[in-house]
Amino acid sequence: MTAGFRRKVFFDGRDLRIGWGIALFIAIVVSLRFVQYFGFTRQLPDHWLQTPQGLLIEEAIRAAIVLFATFVLARIERRAFDSYGLGGSDRLRLLLKGSLWGFAALSVVLAMQWLGGNIALSRSADDALRLIGNGALWLATFYAVAVFEELLLRGYLQTTLARGIGFWWSALVWSAVFVWMHTSNPGESLLGLAQTGWIALFFCLALRLTGSLWWVIGYHALWDWGESYFYGVPNSGQLFDGRLMTANASGNPLWSGGTGGPEASLWSLFVLVLPIIALCWQYRHGSTKERAAQSFDRS
Repeated sequence: MTAGFRRKVFFDGRDLRIGWGIALFIAIVVSLRFVQYFGFTRQLPDHWLQTPQGLLIEEAIRAAIVLFATFVLARIERRAFDSYGLGGSDRLRLLLKGSLWGFAALSVVLAMQWLGGNIALSRSADDALRLIGNGALWLATFYAVAVFEELLLRGYLQTTLARGIGFWWSALVWSAVFVWMHTSNPGESLLGLAQTGWIALFFCLALRLTGSLWWVIGYHALWDWGESYFYGVPNSGQLFDGRLMTANASGNPLWSGGTGGPEASLWSLFVLVLPIIALCWQYRHGSTKERAAQSFDRS
């Protein structure tokens, strides 16, 4: 087999052919996750992964794995590491704006639940210094979570599959995978899973409009941090240790979210319209949209 023939089999121009690229990326991530699980995670007590210290280490490793897989594919395709959704000249601004929107949107959902009598919040009895330390650890943890989940599905995989079937068909595929990833969470509900799919598509819209994942990473991280630490409500059906507040949901689960947490509440579906409108308004001009799209599209 000649070198030229091998290149035609595996490459389309300088990019790996779509199937080979996706298969290689997934193979790297899955194999390293097996190493992580059997070499590290399996040795730990289950409860340790509910603490900020334990989960931070776990999620930092997962984020490093997907960053490494992205780096490998970037080198093979001779592209910059940030070509798959991490580029842009205003990354910090996008990250901060997304973070503010994520926390604000969650706060509005909880305000609606509180006004409707569907949730009661109380402060944790832990001392202040311990709570501040936990808050910082949880913040780092959920930024790592956001990097892992967003770069895993909406980085190389989204970019590559979109070359073959278009951006929005690719978005539907990886959003369905995102929902599937949450089906094993204890306490998750059907409405919560539907909301997970809804927010996944919203993240794809934000990626398309801003041209990068930084806004999405900020939103994702601070929504999770607000749920898991600041307000102490279930995060996709899971409760974690070291919370600033504790919450008790009551009444109709359609509005309280029940064991699924705020994202399993109808309020969450309605409130998500606010950042969608804000993003569409900011990127309402065609030239701005084109520049944002061009910073993500590689063709």
